[in-house]
Amino acid sequence: QGSCCVLAEDMDRVKKIVDDHSDLKDMVEFIAPVGSISIFPHQFRLQLLGHILYIFGQAGLPLFGMTNSISTLTLITDYDKLESASELLKNDFSLGSNHAPLKPEFRVKQIER
Repeated sequence: QGSCCVLAEDMDRVKKIVDDHSDLKDMVEFIAPVGSISIFPHQFRLQLLGHILYIFGQAGLPLFGMTNSISTLTLITDYDKLESASELLKNDFSLGSNHAPLKPEFRVKQIER
């Protein structure tokens, strides 16, 4: 089993590719657009993970996946719920003065020639 994210603007093209291959059609599931929230640093504290899962559960926020590295814990949820998830997390976690934007401020796209 695997998961991947596709840009919203590419979704129709990807769905057509999947629909055109009968082997893939029954094996692929598309879900609502998702986004990620990263918490840094988590310092390997399992209590922190438990608290975050509790917050998501109490709020009824879907959690499609999560991953972690040495320093970052990343949660995947519905894109349209990112704002409410970040607001809930801000009640228990402080943002540094130099934190990254909660939503993308711009996007770089290669121009095809």
